[in-house]
Amino acid sequence: MDEQDFDIIRPFNDSEIEDAISRILADDTFHQMMNFLFSDEKRELVISNMKKTKTVAEFQNVFSLPSVLAILEKTTKGLTYTGFENIDDDDAYLYIANHRDIVLDSSIIGMAHMQLNKKPPRATWGSNLMVSQLIIDLGKSNNMVTVFRDGSPKELLLNSQRLSKFIRKSITEEKKSVWIAHSKG
Repeated sequence: MDEQDFDIIRPFNDSEIEDAISRILADDTFHQMMNFLFSDEKRELVISNMKKTKTVAEFQNVFSLPSVLAILEKTTKGLTYTGFENIDDDDAYLYIANHRDIVLDSSIIGMAHMQLNKKPPRATWGSNLMVSQLIIDLGKSNNMVTVFRDGSPKELLLNSQRLSKFIRKSITEEKKSVWIAHSKG
């Protein structure tokens, strides 16, 4: 299986992020979301920083991290996490978990990594969630890897094999961790 076989499931790379940000910023739904998340001043700062963004890591720092922190501030009394001292910065991991909300749960683990100056993991999400170009752009800009949910038995097998090979390559060759949910929880 060659590199091109991964194009339909992989997240965006740095050369694709500026086009994705342009599409995101042009979407009215994005601005409605920003109005919910941020004060006028903070919203303008986040958008200004997004316009200067050139890499996926920068996108995660200027948009994703502030957004997850805003969601947590509006919806929780706080969040604590432990055990990150056991993660070796020079290694990559496969995180397997149940989930309540695939996007938010994976974003929270990514946020924790970023706050501790660690590389956030890639995360998997189902093709059933890719309902608009905005959602696709936000997900793939946040290192989301597509898991196909539909198809014939043969297509599902081939897609599972592709996903497995992509995750293996991410962890063993690229040293990029991956978060995957095995069931709702």
